[in-house]
Amino acid sequence: MSQAALLRQEAVQAELGVTADQKSKLTTVLPDRGPAGGNFRDMSDEDRRKWMEERRVHQVEDDQKIAALLEPRQLDRLKQIRVQALGARALMDDVIGKEIGVTEEQAKSLREAMEAMRGQGGGNPLQMRQEMYQKAVEMLSAEQKAKFEELRGPAFDLSKLQMRGPGGGRPGGGN
Repeated sequence: MSQAALLRQEAVQAELGVTADQKSKLTTVLPDRGPAGGNFRDMSDEDRRKWMEERRVHQVEDDQKIAALLEPRQLDRLKQIRVQALGARALMDDVIGKEIGVTEEQAKSLREAMEAMRGQGGGNPLQMRQEMYQKAVEMLSAEQKAKFEELRGPAFDLSKLQMRGPGGGRPGGGN
């Protein structure tokens, strides 16, 4: 989940104390970028890869616009909420993973654990998300855990979020 997707949500805006002026600017500087041409899951592998690459480029652009729009304290809190919203996936994010010091081996182990958990299917998505987070944290050193907790900041009620990935998802339940 990108900072832009989070910032569009009322619960996050309320948590950050986004002003009416900032809200007005948000609608003009941050376009909603869903998959062009339909559902992500219905895309060909080639179209999906192309869309994901375009998404990465747009995310960098959007993050720069957000940094210019928000006050430093608001931006810091938005980043914390994003780390919480990503859960274990935050450790595989290039920027967050680097900041925590996640090694290639740890990232590989995490990807394998996530794939194995997805392969089990079924179950409660929120419970699966929590189990994956616990497994991920167990893979970290004490120093990495401390940094990860610092990046997460004070708890935010994720059930207030509309958490959807490409192709949809459930409110508060993860992708």
